[in-house]
Amino acid sequence: MKRTWTGLLAAVLSVGCVTGLEDGSTDDHGMEITISGGDLRSTFALVDGYFESPVMAVPEGATRVAAMLTLTDVPLEMDGRLEARVVRDDGTLGAWLPLSVTFNEEELRVIKVDLGEQGGQVQLRVMEPDADLISMITWSAGIPEQEDLADDGDISAVTNGSETQQGLDGALANAGVLPRSAWGARPTRCTSRDRAKERMAIHHTAGAPTAGGSYEAALRQIQAYHMDGRGYCDAGYHFAVTLDGRTWELRPLTYLGGHSRSYNGGNAGIVLVGCFDSAACAGVSGPRTLPDAMVAGAGRVVKTLSGMFNIAINTDRIKGHGQQPYQQTGCPGDGGRARLEDIRSAARNGSTPAPQPQPPPPSGECGQVRVNTTSSALNIRPTASTAGSPVGSLQDGATVTRLSSVQGQSVNGDRTWHRIRTGSGVTGYISGAYARCVAGSPQASTPAPAAAPAGCGFVGPGQALAPNQAVTSCDGRFTLAHQGDGNVVLYQGGAALWSSQTPGRATDTLVMQEDGNLVLYAPGGVALWNSRTAGNPGATLAVQNDGNTVIYAPGNRAVFATGTAGR
Repeated sequence: MKRTWTGLLAAVLSVGCVTGLEDGSTDDHGMEITISGGDLRSTFALVDGYFESPVMAVPEGATRVAAMLTLTDVPLEMDGRLEARVVRDDGTLGAWLPLSVTFNEEELRVIKVDLGEQGGQVQLRVMEPDADLISMITWSAGIPEQEDLADDGDISAVTNGSETQQGLDGALANAGVLPRSAWGARPTRCTSRDRAKERMAIHHTAGAPTAGGSYEAALRQIQAYHMDGRGYCDAGYHFAVTLDGRTWELRPLTYLGGHSRSYNGGNAGIVLVGCFDSAACAGVSGPRTLPDAMVAGAGRVVKTLSGMFNIAINTDRIKGHGQQPYQQTGCPGDGGRARLEDIRSAARNGSTPAPQPQPPPPSGECGQVRVNTTSSALNIRPTASTAGSPVGSLQDGATVTRLSSVQGQSVNGDRTWHRIRTGSGVTGYISGAYARCVAGSPQASTPAPAAAPAGCGFVGPGQALAPNQAVTSCDGRFTLAHQGDGNVVLYQGGAALWSSQTPGRATDTLVMQEDGNLVLYAPGGVALWNSRTAGNPGATLAVQNDGNTVIYAPGNRAVFATGTAGR
């Protein structure tokens, strides 16, 4: 007899947003399970060299299986290494089909497979050795393009679903919410307007808080999993909050969410990026409880939405995902639930200003770290935690290449972990408590003086804006200004449409580099903000007459946009 998830859900409910109603039925989202790599070994059965999942029942039927992975190492190739199949109602089995990668950044992956038929039950499997590659997996089955509808009929269609026709609401921008362009969002496919918001749901992603130290990559994984895997029109949540307290726009707020099954109408979805459960998240990097900065960031979003929609800040209107009707889930984990009242309190009383972005150091800064244990060897771990089995070790005094730094398990009071690569090619994490930047590591230098742009509307390769300089669209309506206060702002008249969110910082130059990256530098060559478009030599910045500011690579290929067209 095939095992099912009945009776096994208790092992996974505490982690993620498991779909399935209390009576065992599901809605049109199908089923979703989130488990750690360790739980995978205990809940999947070892059959003929594969760890094979229990049967997932999907009463509404499934034609696609998708998964969101956090891996134990970065350069792993995951195409075809997991497989799924249909279990038909008559007991016959479909063929095992490989899942293909649709998203790949650092240790994060999104994979999916279309089954070729509709079935009411599915299974997933992974080869026994490959189970050790997975520190966290969220997998789901359903029929794409079937999002939850609201719990009533108060939805109206819009003729243009592009978020570029809306822009970020002024109240949200003033609260420090970063627009979709700040994390490289794909265009939305949403077309269903929601009624005015009247409640909020707090979730967690149950995955890594960053990818290689990048919060933006983690947000891109969420969107890719929801759009490519689950068939949603966009990321299911409206806002994300990262460990540093920054808040990010995901699905535009005017659209119906896709985060709380059968309860999305009038419901704003706020997701905490990370895995916040003391037991089930042991294999995932990052803290198990919400840091104060994240509580303050979530509080700012709740406070702003409360003011916009007159939503009372209480336990009835501001709940964890699992506390809302129809939801059978432990989301946002015991660590998230423990701080829900702190979030509500911050929303009622807090006035903490929005944090400024703190990008990773330039590649030349602290490019190496030296082991400092005083005597013994230092283990290299697969994740930013001592939980995983070592993948190697380093002797005291060894110097290795530092790839990035992240926040993980506390070691001797230090939560910093360095992702490193040894001379033999081993990649992993070492605790910052026993590793320090090498004295005399090459530091970033101030970029060479660059020419100011000439004429209207364009900043070419090698050209730059000094503080208090600007470039204006050729029709004179839009201006991108490098302000004296350190902020780079796109204006229409006196109205700010977009900014780099760097006010109050001393800046030296905003340069359109020869490598295609637009970078805002502080004195001394420290990068404060960049467009993440390096690798496109010859790219040009255009402040367009339609209100959009776009970086075009050769061949007229857009690689960055502020998302402000149509103003």
